[in-house]
Amino acid sequence: MSLSRLDGTEIGAPATSVGGYPLWENPAHLVAPIPRLLIQTPYFQNSFSLSFGSTWSIGRDQGNTIVLPDHLVSRQHAALQYTLGKFSLADLDSSNGSFVNDQRISKPTVLANGDRVVMGSTEIDFQCPAQAVSKSDVGLHPKTVLLIQSSKMQGEIWREILNSQGISVIWAPTRIDVIEIFEQLKELGIALPDLVLLDIGTQNANPYDVCRQCKQQYPQIKIVLTSGMRTDIYASERKWAIRRGAIDLLPGFSKPNIFAQASEVTERVRTVLTALTWEPITQSTLASTLMSLQTQGS
Repeated sequence: MSLSRLDGTEIGAPATSVGGYPLWENPAHLVAPIPRLLIQTPYFQNSFSLSFGSTWSIGRDQGNTIVLPDHLVSRQHAALQYTLGKFSLADLDSSNGSFVNDQRISKPTVLANGDRVVMGSTEIDFQCPAQAVSKSDVGLHPKTVLLIQSSKMQGEIWREILNSQGISVIWAPTRIDVIEIFEQLKELGIALPDLVLLDIGTQNANPYDVCRQCKQQYPQIKIVLTSGMRTDIYASERKWAIRRGAIDLLPGFSKPNIFAQASEVTERVRTVLTALTWEPITQSTLASTLMSLQTQGS
């Protein structure tokens, strides 16, 4: 299979959108109070949680913690370390260097909230807001959700909510078949997601057929279906989705009233976290995220 971007364009052509959405999100949309990297590549947008662990290797080789599919990035390009309450970035004698706010670094450099890091042609936005919750160095296996949503607003809400719980999110375009996305991620050397949040209005194929196909070819990957354009789901629809292989079928969010619907949101988040066998919900970061999202939408 020939290698192409997940937005369908050829390598070398400028990428301007993911699934029709702007590649680079305005940092004002990033409201979850957790440390993370917003990684922009020609193939995807990855909101990588830094809530757990203390050291992350970065490079083109698939053995790295953070894989950057960029031919201008060295196999072992850089390392990010958390110590004494600070994140420091060190370049590992890479061919093309690492840059923080347009300055090439030659020694470990402490990052500040909003710093822009560039490695090769890959841009990374470092986020660590003042209200960020304390980190845990417990060696939990990180979890990643592949996000495929028909609405930019719904995608932003899911990204922020999941990030608030320490879950990393890969936001993929809506025009590409789920199985094809898996194949391209493998070809890029990027680990497959643990779960897919798939809006039933995004795929050309029947979403229930997608569930069946994934269960056959990738049984380790869970699928939760969503219907972003609706705020209610009939019980019969949910039962049918589960019978076809989905974990659940969840309704969409109403951003202007999302904090008032905290209990309903919590149940949806709990569905995803349970499927991921992740930690119980961290209510403080979820509540802060919901309040910021509602304020942002008012």
